[in-house]
Amino acid sequence: MDETPLLSVQSVSKRYRAGNAGPLGFGRRRFVHALDAISLEIAAGEVLGLVGESGSGKSTLGRLIVGLEPPSAGALVFAEGHARPGASSAQMVFQNPTGSLNPRQRVLEIIAEPIRVHRPSEDAVAVARALMERVGLPAALAERRPHEMSGGQCQRVGIARALALNPMLLVCDEPVSALDVSIQAQVLNLLADLQEDTGCAILFISHDLPVVERLSHRIAIMYLGRIVELAPTAALFGRPVHPYTQALIESAPRLDQRRRGFMPVQGEIPSPLTPPSGCHFHPRCPFAMERCRSERPLLREVGPGHVSACHLDP
Repeated sequence: MDETPLLSVQSVSKRYRAGNAGPLGFGRRRFVHALDAISLEIAAGEVLGLVGESGSGKSTLGRLIVGLEPPSAGALVFAEGHARPGASSAQMVFQNPTGSLNPRQRVLEIIAEPIRVHRPSEDAVAVARALMERVGLPAALAERRPHEMSGGQCQRVGIARALALNPMLLVCDEPVSALDVSIQAQVLNLLADLQEDTGCAILFISHDLPVVERLSHRIAIMYLGRIVELAPTAALFGRPVHPYTQALIESAPRLDQRRRGFMPVQGEIPSPLTPPSGCHFHPRCPFAMERCRSERPLLREVGPGHVSACHLDP
């Protein structure tokens, strides 16, 4: 894995306006704080897992990285040294495999379309057929539409479409959560093989810690729009520092600890309309102190390549 940063996310924030200020347009405008000064780097060839509860901002960050939405503040910078002729910076594999595909198009058209638009000099049909073979789609499916295929087959089409422009970074947003368990392993194995074969980096967004542990070189933990811990995978599971990370790992089912009591994270994630002051996690943290309620903890190094945003001593 190349350690040179492929993508640098620099103090990126995202806010959404939540309705009108009032019936006459007066009063204070309300905003959803989806991302709050996120900074991280993704190296070329790296698989970075991004984990957090629903509403933590994971998907929003993914959409900003592929350019589907602009940030409200900050910058996303792709390193020019990693550019490849005819390649795109980033492409996305969406959570809903069927809903992310055009229902009127056939499989071959879906995969060939981005090639026709961005690389018109190439034989789009030939490239699309090669991509179908690469992701394990039988040639007989070329003329089918999304509703005529299974969820796993549709997700393979989505992956092939994302690979059509030879991206430097693949953003996978919960790519297996809508699939049957029996199909999930096939898609995960496919992503791992493609990453090894193509050398592209992957941002793997999920709430499933065991899945992320299996695929990722490093893992970033998000909570209510902020990165609270980031570390190499072995270090994160071997010595989690942030109380939220500790709670997530404790609540994840593991075959080697069948008799362990189930201790979920207490409480519910606060509304991003009115995020808590100080550390966003303090209302749910069993170790919260007065400083946590008033002062935002910054990410600090607690080990080699391991950072955590917590006032407690590691």
